[in-house]
Amino acid sequence: MPPKGWRKGQPEADSGVTLPEQLSFMHIPKPFKNPAYTKNATRRTQTLKTLLSREKERDKAARAERSKLKGGVDAGDVKMEIENVADNTMDAEDRMDVDAAGEKRPVVLLQLDEDELAEGLDPDDVPSYFSIEAPPSFLPPKRYCDITGLEGPYRDPKTGLRYHDLGVYNYIQNLNPATIQAHLSTRSSGAVVIK
Repeated sequence: MPPKGWRKGQPEADSGVTLPEQLSFMHIPKPFKNPAYTKNATRRTQTLKTLLSREKERDKAARAERSKLKGGVDAGDVKMEIENVADNTMDAEDRMDVDAAGEKRPVVLLQLDEDELAEGLDPDDVPSYFSIEAPPSFLPPKRYCDITGLEGPYRDPKTGLRYHDLGVYNYIQNLNPATIQAHLSTRSSGAVVIK
């Protein structure tokens, strides 16, 4: 039985403030946000490939300028010239000025000592974040089960498949040669199975 005074189909009287408005935090001041921040609408997103290629172009231009200036110029002048070349090769859209109103921050470049410049050290040999080549690892490679993908410490001598445990070994025993060959080909093993 409905309560007294309840009428079907009549909306409740609005109190003026809805529940989402009561729970909203939008009107509370946010001291951690920068009030002078404005979003740069002209800035485009770029792929990693584009960013790396432009960085390589700037690096090549800096190296070419450094090789021109190499004869009889001290390292401080070379560093300043490299900064100027790097700044001049950037387009206005490529600059990532987060706070354009603030002062210009100094560009930190990899500095070669005067001894290294005198020895003729190639800047390409200096390790950086863009040189991803690494020496080979001395750790043994991990072996994984050809069926489940888990670690596979065991290897079936008859088929050459690696397996994780006894359940997988029992499964391997019932496979036909075509299926075994397919599993071996996923591991890029060129073994031929004869059953």
